[in-house]
Amino acid sequence: MACYFAIVPWVEIALQWDRSIPRRVRVWPSRKTIDRTDGDRTPLGWAITSGDKDTVQILLDSGADIDARDRRWRTALLYAVLQGSEPMVRLLLDSGASLDSKNRQGAAALTHAVSMGHESITRLLLERGVSANGRYRPLYVAVTSGHDGMVLLLLKYDADVNILGYGLDDDGFFKMTPLIRAALAGQDTTVRQLLEKGADANARARWTFLRFHYSVFRQIIEGGRSSSVMRRVWEYHSAHKSGSAIVYAAKHGHTTTVQLLLDHGVDINMKDGYGRTALECAAQNDFKEIEELLLKYGSVEQ
Repeated sequence: MACYFAIVPWVEIALQWDRSIPRRVRVWPSRKTIDRTDGDRTPLGWAITSGDKDTVQILLDSGADIDARDRRWRTALLYAVLQGSEPMVRLLLDSGASLDSKNRQGAAALTHAVSMGHESITRLLLERGVSANGRYRPLYVAVTSGHDGMVLLLLKYDADVNILGYGLDDDGFFKMTPLIRAALAGQDTTVRQLLEKGADANARARWTFLRFHYSVFRQIIEGGRSSSVMRRVWEYHSAHKSGSAIVYAAKHGHTTTVQLLLDHGVDINMKDGYGRTALECAAQNDFKEIEELLLKYGSVEQ
């Protein structure tokens, strides 16, 4: 409670011995006490949440484990990122906080900062050596979150422009590049940034399975129920490719995005997994302006 409400005198009393007590019975709080969870987090975690740097510094000076995890496996650094406090993140990094700390869901500090739009914290983490190509695909997260400035920042730190992430469309769940995800959402600024950095404009999305799908398919196949049919379905979808960026942009009615891609020289007749071109997708959804644009650039009617 003292840490959360940043009542510094109480924190000091809790951490220091009473000088009126004889030396032989003075006892420092053990590390276990300092790092013990109260509720769902450590005293350091509560102090971070309060936003009081003095309390945080007192705890660190008293030997609190800067990388101690609470019951949700969150560290002080992750709490500082979630609070959006660059000064607190800087204090923790200067005090030796690990840059590899991850919560139980496996999202690293950088990914949290990116998804929440904390650009200054993201820049700080990158400056301190965190990779822009971490396991949790920060660039793809930035695109999905709609943070154009974050996308540009990550690209400056050599983020893989063609890294695959997961995206949901009307036809299913797909692995797709940041460019396809941006085109699907009509994020023109991001599309332009990615193209300028060399994104593969003709890359195709790939249909994929969720963990739930794997479990169901495995049970069906192992149980021998329609195993030959299910195996064929599995094999088909495992190799099943879908549309490129222009197909998704046309399908969702993003005229200016289609124009950007055409100006970049994309394959205008690329087909999705159902054999539909961008022109056919536009026609099916009655996007007349996009139809006319594609025909102007030489799209072939099937």
